[in-house]
Amino acid sequence: MAKTTTRAKKTADAREAKAGDVKITYRGYVDGNLLGFASVTFYGELTVHECRIYEGKDGHPWLAFPSSQGKDGKYYNKVYLDKDSDLNDQIAEALDKLELV
Repeated sequence: MAKTTTRAKKTADAREAKAGDVKITYRGYVDGNLLGFASVTFYGELTVHECRIYEGKDGHPWLAFPSSQGKDGKYYNKVYLDKDSDLNDQIAEALDKLELV
């Protein structure tokens, strides 16, 4: 018997969450630990599309910025955010407001 997933595939479940200077626009989810795709807007001026939202091992969602595969087969991020940036906390807060998990 084939294993069934508990999550249905959705594509039209769009919603937004804001926290401080960050706005996340969520677009549906797929299967497994990939919860969906999002665009992230910083300071109302800079938007990064093609972000992915995953369910972490601790059950909290986390955001992966866009990446591309290099000639060596490894994936490299196209966008970097300083680890100490206050925006990291604002991203986490906005993800929690989306109530994806």
